[in-house]
Amino acid sequence: MLADLSHPEDFVISFYGLARFEIAFSAKTIRVSSKDHATEGTIRHLLADHVVPRVIAHEGHNVLHAGAVITPGRAIIITGPSGSGKSTLAAALHAAGYPLLGDDAMIAWQEEGIMKCQSVYRSLRLFPDSLSFVLDTIHELSPVAQYTRKLNVHLDEAKHADGAFPVRAVLYLQPVIGVRTRIRRMRAADLCMKLTEHSFWMDPEDLQQARQRLQRVSELATNVPAFEVNYRHNFSQLQNLCEAIIDNVNLMSPMALEED
Repeated sequence: MLADLSHPEDFVISFYGLARFEIAFSAKTIRVSSKDHATEGTIRHLLADHVVPRVIAHEGHNVLHAGAVITPGRAIIITGPSGSGKSTLAAALHAAGYPLLGDDAMIAWQEEGIMKCQSVYRSLRLFPDSLSFVLDTIHELSPVAQYTRKLNVHLDEAKHADGAFPVRAVLYLQPVIGVRTRIRRMRAADLCMKLTEHSFWMDPEDLQQARQRLQRVSELATNVPAFEVNYRHNFSQLQNLCEAIIDNVNLMSPMALEED
């Protein structure tokens, strides 16, 4: 829940029963008031995953609710609705040799005609049933927050990508029950609407910010190839899905792949 404070550039983000974050842009501070039963991990998760991306977006950046992996020298951004499997697919691609850049919040911008992206912070969070299917090695784990079963996966820093990378493609995940796997090119207009839907913002009533956000996602949508990925949640098909995605990105064609 968002509500204004006394200053026009101050906001409060409250998570009922857990924590309250008072954001003062004028003073460049964030004050946290936590409830007695909120764990330190929960506070850290709320701050990193929900508050900081909105602060960065309010300061004029395009921050997407998305993950990304690195193909040689370039990033593939992965976005989609909550629960669509962004983290699982990112982890599977990481295990297949494409280093993880992040799994939750990505900053995207245009620099000298090239679209680039960088993770707000490096993270990978998976449900326990995903871990054994996606990652083939043992990693240190820690709870994400007290209200979710997801676990933080602490990857080897040497295998974890860092910094800014040119964007090679965008994947939009759309799992559908009973539909065969299908990968197809998206129109820029469709991707623009999806990216707007899955971007972070602070004040829904700030029309100037909304226009700027639409302009920023439009730059990404019109300058980078995008693919809609329709698939069934099936761990045994993840490797095939990763291979199909990389093949389609390499081809950069509207050809769809369908498999039983």
